[in-house]
Amino acid sequence: MTDISPRERLLDEAVKAFRTEGYGAANLGRIARAAGISKSTIYKFVDSKADLFAQVVEDGMRRNNLTALAATPEPGEDLQTTLRRALLTMTALALSPDGLASDR
Repeated sequence: MTDISPRERLLDEAVKAFRTEGYGAANLGRIARAAGISKSTIYKFVDSKADLFAQVVEDGMRRNNLTALAATPEPGEDLQTTLRRALLTMTALALSPDGLASDR
């Protein structure tokens, strides 16, 4: 048995599906099967496919520390510099292979 929670498995499989199939073709039933849960169990974690996608994006931002990056200026840094740094990091992520794949 795996130590990964059903929610984590769901997010991992959703990332794979959104990257390979694109948002429109991704199917909650297939994502659930790949995660080893029933389709009805998905709705314990998300309200819809759009909500699942939003959670995938939020999880990716959290994993890449983008929320802390945008909210935490470096010592002595002005707001404009902090925002510029955060936006450049987010742009790099959006233009990365993973970011481009999720745009389909």
